[in-house]
Amino acid sequence: EVLEKPPSHNQKLQDDLQKASERYAELEQRTANLEREREELERRPQVQEVEARIAAVQREAQEAHESAAREMARHSQECKERVVAIEREREALREQLDEARAGAESSQERAGALQREREEMQVELERARAGAEASE
Repeated sequence: EVLEKPPSHNQKLQDDLQKASERYAELEQRTANLEREREELERRPQVQEVEARIAAVQREAQEAHESAAREMARHSQECKERVVAIEREREALREQLDEARAGAESSQERAGALQREREEMQVELERARAGAEASE
């Protein structure tokens, strides 16, 4: 049966054998490369250790972020409380100023009334003197 096959079939078998041989050589080379990579990886820190360190750094970053957020919220609350206190103080000072102005107006009115009363007494005193001088 082999003798009945045409020479082209024999050539095809040789080509297939050559391709298989080349493919085998490529696979051998890839196997050697992968073995070298495996050895390099074994010399490096274990992947699990690196992943654990990455996770630890991520946790630390998350904790720092949460701490900063809490600190910002606390600071914001303190600022709000300070603003409220300042507003209350400002309102109290405004009320004191209004009272002082009202008191000043009242004092001016009393001073004016006292001034008029003094002037009236001065006039009466002068009349009384004039009357006393006239009766002497």
